[in-house]
Amino acid sequence: LIFMMKLLDPGCIYMNRGNHEDRSLSSSLGFRHECLMKYGQLVGSSIYDAFSEFFIHLPLCTVVDSGAEGPRIFVVHGGVPRHSVKLRQLEDMDYVRDFPGCPVGVMDQVFADLTWADPQPANGVAPSQRGQRLVTFGPDITGRFLRENHLSLVIRSHEVPHDGTSGYEWGHGNRCLTVFSASSYCGQMENSGSVALLRGAGPASERVQVKEHFAGTYADLRKLQSAGPRLSKMETKGALWATQRELDDLDKLGDSELVLGAEQARRTSDASTRNARAESGVAQFATAQIVEQRDRLRALFRSKTHVTPEEWQIALSEAIGMHVPWASLREKWNLPGDGELLCVSEFLGRFQISLGGKPIASAGWLAAVADRVLLHLAQHCPTADSLTKALDPDGDGSVGFPDWLALLAGAGTSVDREVARGMRRGVVGGQQRE
Repeated sequence: LIFMMKLLDPGCIYMNRGNHEDRSLSSSLGFRHECLMKYGQLVGSSIYDAFSEFFIHLPLCTVVDSGAEGPRIFVVHGGVPRHSVKLRQLEDMDYVRDFPGCPVGVMDQVFADLTWADPQPANGVAPSQRGQRLVTFGPDITGRFLRENHLSLVIRSHEVPHDGTSGYEWGHGNRCLTVFSASSYCGQMENSGSVALLRGAGPASERVQVKEHFAGTYADLRKLQSAGPRLSKMETKGALWATQRELDDLDKLGDSELVLGAEQARRTSDASTRNARAESGVAQFATAQIVEQRDRLRALFRSKTHVTPEEWQIALSEAIGMHVPWASLREKWNLPGDGELLCVSEFLGRFQISLGGKPIASAGWLAAVADRVLLHLAQHCPTADSLTKALDPDGDGSVGFPDWLALLAGAGTSVDREVARGMRRGVVGGQQRE
């Protein structure tokens, strides 16, 4: 859709490149797999290659210039450079290339900062948990960059705001604005999405208006669709689980705000449930990525038999390419704590997938497991009744988590419990029943 808009009117939309518009991430985090699954090996590979070629030609940043009387706003995916750099240097840099795997030189580090850096409250720069040689930057770094380049504001994205529910976050004395457009990130988080609008007159921070939005889950949308084009207050409550307080407040809302108000109430009605779902989603995501990146992790551990928690975290962040709350996951997975050493072989052994009692390679493991399960069903379920019984042995009308574990075991598949949970959610959707 964005490409169509750009082709129809090139001046109506501008696109920047972020860290995910790089082969190393788009191939390992699902985009290449999605192309192959939707369009087949031959056509899907061509489509993925075409996207990858397009991505490397996208600029790394954009300046929104409002003219002599207005603010100049720097728009970027990650953050501002750790070095003192002028806009002319950014215009002249060689950016039509893959992400520098180990940014050492000044312009390689600038490339990394524009696509990967995050703001921090303290002045200066600090190592980032996202990977080796990546950094976070403080208010003084933002101020220097804006001052030296006659800019008023930085608008960036790259991370869900720290409160976990908002779609945007101001920082660095209202000189750095994080705008995260994807609500319900990865289908697991409970954050709003947002867009920034530039309106009116005055300082940049006053001219920027941020509008939040929230897209319900597919299950929510199906309920709304089946309810018809217009909903009563009670139908809205039934479809989106509005609280009674919000139901009373619906009298004050217009029709266009009805569904949004009910959804907002649902999202804020139970903080403990929301946090538990988010933590479970992060664990499933991290587990699947560790399975995929086992071989790379082994190389990053550099043949060590034991590593410190800090070495473990750095290797995982580099392999996955994203910041994950590793300290929380370390506790959830009952791994050694601070000051203790972690056994590499024992840790990686937890993420080994086996088919028929034989370990398989980490690359392509998901397709191999899916093929194994489908083959098992084809061989043992020749009729619709037998297939239904295999998928729903307790006859409750759903493929619960215990049903899914039994199906994987019947197919001779040995999978970590969190991996199985994530696979089941992706295949059949819905909440997990223990």
